[in-house]
This record gives sequence, C-alpha cells and structure tokens, in this order.
Amino acid sequence: MSENSKSFQNCTEADVPGYNDCPTFLFQVSNKKSSSSTSLASSNTTLSSTGNVITSKVRDTSGNTKSAISPPPLISKRKVSNQIDPNKNNDEDKANIMTKDELLSKIDELLSKESKLSEKEFTFYKNKVDNNIERSLDNVSTVNTLSQFVNIIENDKVSAKKLLTQWMVSDTSIGTWCPAFIKIIDNTV
Repeated sequence: MSENSKSFQNCTEADVPGYNDCPTFLFQVSNKKSSSSTSLASSNTTLSSTGNVITSKVRDTSGNTKSAISPPPLISKRKVSNQIDPNKNNDEDKANIMTKDELLSKIDELLSKESKLSEKEFTFYKNKVDNNIERSLDNVSTVNTLSQFVNIIENDKVSAKKLLTQWMVSDTSIGTWCPAFIKIIDNTV
C-alpha cells in the first residue's frame, strides 16, 4: 500500500472523513408523551421505548427541515389534445366511416401511387401491408381510424401521418403493417 493511502479496516466511523455527513439532529428521537427516555451516544439525542417522535434539540441552521405549512398542490390530469383522436366518436365521423372493402380499395389506390422508394424496397413494404392489414380491419377501432385517415389524406398529408403515428404508438395490434404503410405514404409523389 502506498504512503498516501490509509487503511480503514480497523477504525471507527469518526476516523473516516466524510463517512456520515448527515446532520445529527435528523436522527434525534424523543417521546413527548413519556418522560422516561434512554440516552443514546449523543447527549442531544433521546430515544423513548413508546411513541417515538423525531425531534431536535439542535437548531436547524441549514433550513432544510422546515415543516410543511400547507399540503402540496394537487396535480391535474394531463390534457389530451383533441385535434386528432383515433377513438373520437362524434356524429360527423360516424357518417364518414367506410366498410372494410371500401377501405381496402382506398388503401390499394394509395399504394398504387408513384413512389420515391426503390422497386425492391417498395415491394417489401407493400407486401407487409397487404399480408397484415386485412386481419386488422376486423377491429372496429382500426376501421374507424383508417376511415378518418383516408378522409383527411388528400387534403392534409401531415395531419394524416400524425394520426397514423399517434395511433401506432397507442395500438400495438397494428405494428406489423403500420410502419411500412407510413413509409410508403411518406414516399409517395
């Protein structure tokens, strides 16, 4: 062992600098109900056998142990944006809900548009969509969301993509085809 280091194997806690930097008044316990108390190692610390209450005979100089004056404020629930909601069920959306066959034909139209992707890449993503989307269309929420998507894609591609992305994050059942579908939609000309 070098001369600069010290062994702390056979020493007391007081021999180790910084071993317990906590102020001692944090650990002082006394009983306000009982007058009989047992004195601990420190003369400022008292411990009662019944109804222990943490107290301090030492003045708090750091200001860290002030008692709460009032309870903390209530945390309000997070507000969810209602701009694009895949599960929104208002009358206007119900009028625009498509059937499974209508959705499949609209999706085929979208997939048949010219793409910036290479032929191999486009075929790979298209096959993922074609092989998995029909099973998802058995779900009512999928039909509702895709109907909403198809209705807004022509006018606002950014909002339509945002709808799909938010939906994909919240619904794990579409993870097999939705990322590929978004990739194709992003790269249509």
